[in-house]
Amino acid sequence: MKKTLFVFGLAAIVAMMASCSGSGEEPKNITPTTTEFSAGEVAKYVEVVDQPAELTYTEKEYYQYLRLKVTLKLIQDGIKDVDARDIHFQSSFLGGVYINLVDESGSRIDALSMRSEDDLKFKKFLTGNMGDTAVFVFEVNYGNDELARERFKNAVQFTPDETPTSIVLGGESNATVSDSDSSDAAVSSDSDGEDWDSLLDSYEEYVDMYISLLKKASSGDLSAVSEYTSYMSKAQEVSQKMADATSKLSPAQLSRFNKINQKMLQAAQNMN
Repeated sequence: MKKTLFVFGLAAIVAMMASCSGSGEEPKNITPTTTEFSAGEVAKYVEVVDQPAELTYTEKEYYQYLRLKVTLKLIQDGIKDVDARDIHFQSSFLGGVYINLVDESGSRIDALSMRSEDDLKFKKFLTGNMGDTAVFVFEVNYGNDELARERFKNAVQFTPDETPTSIVLGGESNATVSDSDSSDAAVSSDSDGEDWDSLLDSYEEYVDMYISLLKKASSGDLSAVSEYTSYMSKAQEVSQKMADATSKLSPAQLSRFNKINQKMLQAAQNMN
């Protein structure tokens, strides 16, 4: 879900200027509308187990979190003869596995992404055997208590959404798992097309702007509010460029992309 990065940025900035109040809600179980993920290479490996999943509302400092514990199952043998730490995900924007919360009318409420703490666990899961199951936590955070409680109250089901468009194997091979022989890690390469170096320059500028706003917001600098319009403009520009891209990143470009993401995530964690 390409909008998730921007939702995350908005929530993080607003949260720095908000104060949390009230207590949590009682956990509840919600059911999947389907077991299949809608798109992505990872969708060929995993599906949601057709059973209720626990949705919780919690608060931590300035944030409110909705977390969903979902059981996933391998629907074919996973990626063999590879260290899980050498598995990387590539997408047209920020890679990840997503779940949508759904209300009584069947309308999407919000998107939850697999939490970062489960990243290595999920990669190890992808090296398993058909039929294996494991529980993963999907979450979304807010800086608005009223909104978070409303979303929690209205959620009655969930729908598997997108997964990363490519699985890239690190190490010396820098391989991309192919459609025809994924279990044996067949390889392909495609780094022609877009000027990814220019796109990554724009993306890094966006991340630097995001970090600057986080620091200002955390110190109570109200100029962060006036600068937010420019931030969103940059976000939309980068999002459109990434969405229009059709070629894949080279291994070096993917490495840079991951480092930029890590810089952004580290800055957010330092604000906690």
